Amino acid sequence: MLKTDTIERRLGRKTFEVEILKEALHKPLPKNQPCLCGHPWTTISCEGDRRTLGVSRSTVHDSLKGNSKARSSYLKADDTTVLPMNTALVPVRPAYGYRRITALLNRQLLKIGGALVCHKRIYRIMRATAFLLARKYETRPGYEHEGEVVAMRSNLRWCYDGFEFHCWNGEVVRGVRFVL
Repeated sequence: MLKTDTIERRLGRKTFEVEILKEALHKPLPKNQPCLCGHPWTTISCEGDRRTLGVSRSTVHDSLKGNSKARSSYLKADDTTVLPMNTALVPVRPAYGYRRITALLNRQLLKIGGALVCHKRIYRIMRATAFLLARKYETRPGYEHEGEVVAMRSNLRWCYDGFEFHCWNGEVVRGVRFVL
């Protein structure tokens, strides 16, 4: 377990590194003072930049060598056969998610003798065509402990168990068992 002063020192060091990097991003280098690692936008060592920004070594190496390439979207050859069937199915069943659409597509493909498709592939196609349903994010209410727990003495082991009975008339009967 780290002590609070150690944590505060580490947090202060990281905050300081972030501030230095922010300043270095906006300040041009003098002509005769190159960076230690050859990177054009900072005078700090590449290792410190990489760790602070959370970038992998291979990414830094590729960017310095000019080997970085932009990724394109993944396409399969059979997507051209599945896509029209998908675009025909989704407007008819707008409340269906990608798993149900996959099941319907697989039924259609079995009838015509085609190869079955994976739900991950349908998810990728529906994401690319913006057919995915909006996710439901439910926020749970925060249950905060407002009472005060009083211990009789230190190092005391205890537990409790509770139960509820809901009656037909709407009343609730609660029972609690406390064991020391």
